[in-house]
Formats: sequence, C-alpha cells, structure tokens
Amino acid sequence: MVDVNAAARRLLLVEGTETAGEQWLCRQLPEPGADDCLWVAARAPSGIEPTPPERVVQRLGGECRLLVFNAHQGFHPDAFAAAAGMLRGGGDCVVLAPPPAAWATYADPDLARIAAYPRTPADMANGFLLRLCALWQADDAVIRVTPDTALALRMAEPVPARLLLSDAQEDAIAAVMHVAQGHARRPLVLSADRGRGKSTVLGVAAAACSRPVSGASPLSRHTARAPRRCSRMRVVKRAWPMPRQRMSISVPAGCACACRRTSSMSVTRRDWSWSTRRRRYRARC
Repeated sequence: MVDVNAAARRLLLVEGTETAGEQWLCRQLPEPGADDCLWVAARAPSGIEPTPPERVVQRLGGECRLLVFNAHQGFHPDAFAAAAGMLRGGGDCVVLAPPPAAWATYADPDLARIAAYPRTPADMANGFLLRLCALWQADDAVIRVTPDTALALRMAEPVPARLLLSDAQEDAIAAVMHVAQGHARRPLVLSADRGRGKSTVLGVAAAACSRPVSGASPLSRHTARAPRRCSRMRVVKRAWPMPRQRMSISVPAGCACACRRTSSMSVTRRDWSWSTRRRRYRARC
C-alpha cells in the first residue's frame, strides 16, 4: 500500500534576486543536468536545459521529479498550471520570485503576451499577481524561503519498477472490471481529489480488459448458433473476422438443409453475402 501523505508535493517560494535563487537551487541539485527536472524559464544556468513557458504544453503526458518555475522572467499562469500537473508525488515545486512586496508591483514580462496596442506592459495593472501574492502569503502550506535558508530540496522518488497501488485504487479497479465484464451499460463514477490516481486506475483497468484470454491464438475460431433453417442464417457480426480466420457454425440436429449430417460447418469469407439494408452478414448453406 502507498502512503499518500509521504508522497505530498511541497510549494517552495524562493524570494530574492534571480541570480541568488538560481545559485541556491544549483547547490541543492544532485545532478544539475538531470532529465527529470523540469525548469520552466526562457534562460537557465549552465548545464540545465530550460523549457520556455509557451512550450510546456508539449511536455504534457510526462512527469518530473522536481519543478522549477522562474517567475522573474514572467509568470505564465497556464504554463504554471500545466507544469504543476507533471510533478510526481513527493517532489518540490520551486518558484523563483521577487519578495512579495516587490512582486505585487513587478513589471511582469509575461504581460507583453497579452498587451494590446497602444497599451504597453508598463501601462497594465497585474491583478492576477496581486491576488496570487496575497493568497500565498496567507497560506501556511506555502514554504517561503530565501537563498540563505538552510532547507533541503526534495526530489520525488524514481519511477518504481513495479506499479504500487493504494487500497482505494485496488477497490476502484475491481469495480471497473466488474462493470466491464459483469454488468454492462451500468454507470460507474470515480470521484477523488486531484492527484489521487484516477487516471492510473483507468489505465490499469483498460490494460486488464485488453489482455488476451489465456490459451487463445490469433487464429481463434468464432462460433455462432444456427437456427432451425440455416439457409438464410443471420449472424450478428458487424465485421468479418481477421484474415485467415474461419467462422465455425454449430448446426442443430433438426436442421432441414443438407448440412444436417454434420454437427458443425466452417464458412470462409467467400461463402458470405453482404446485406446493405440489414447491415448483417448472411451465410449460405
């Protein structure tokens, strides 16, 4: 079972100059050039590959063990939200920013993205930053540090070789499998807070549903029950089986056609006719 509290993410607000904040981070990083560290900025220290804010969406679907967002170069709200969703549990989200008093009146370079002529970024009031600074100052969950603070940076654990699921996830997977295999057309609602593993549950359940049946081969045979008169037999099959497959049709003992001597017959694709009106395949005895 996974301890959810041990995998909590932390938000670190590093207040100070841009250079001092970057130096504090570089001293903390075990491997400055690690691929599992997402550094969102237009520029980054030597040895670190930055990801510009406008390109963060191109990395959606991936994960990172540590997230660094340089707000000195502009705070892009959409990029920050997308990057925060890629941080693995147990990792730190580090925001490099000016002190709150100066950040509220900071000429954010990101305003140039939305400035409309004839107004310039200097003419615009950044109400978003004003509210964000007020919320983060009042929230005890935000860890405010300076480049002189003795705080160890925390990176998420590497991806385990085996997928570890919590008890709640195990129960949710069992419920999905019960609906998919036992009770079709019955709704199932998964409700949980963000980051609790709902997508993981659906992925594991989908992989289990798509897993082939033990003992089945690619050249499996499809069986359909024939009516009393199989001269105009209808098989509820929307598409012909895969190439090289054959349809095995069981014939009842009271069949009135010539095939009554055999208990089953094999039908190839050449023996089928397509009915456009009924959209069903028909077999000819």
